[in-house]
Amino acid sequence: MPKILLTEKFITHQLTCPPGKRRIEYCDTKVPGLFIEVRATSEGQGTFYLRYRDNSNSTRYAKLARSMDASLADCPQKGYCAQWAHPRRRLSRC
Repeated sequence: MPKILLTEKFITHQLTCPPGKRRIEYCDTKVPGLFIEVRATSEGQGTFYLRYRDNSNSTRYAKLARSMDASLADCPQKGYCAQWAHPRRRLSRC
């Protein structure tokens, strides 16, 4: 899980999965828990996720959007809304 500053330029031009790996997660250094997953089967495209902890301290994942359907600027807002979408998805800490 490389930690980088996710930018629109990175997402549009540099989304690749390293040879020999099936998938990779690029974690954002600006928004805690936000990452984009890139699979070897779909080079140049990714899926935005928000990783968080629920009240029982279990790690949860909220799928936000595909990189071709939403911009990076949209994802943190969607992510913070998504974590409250289900009663069990209340944050105890990120």
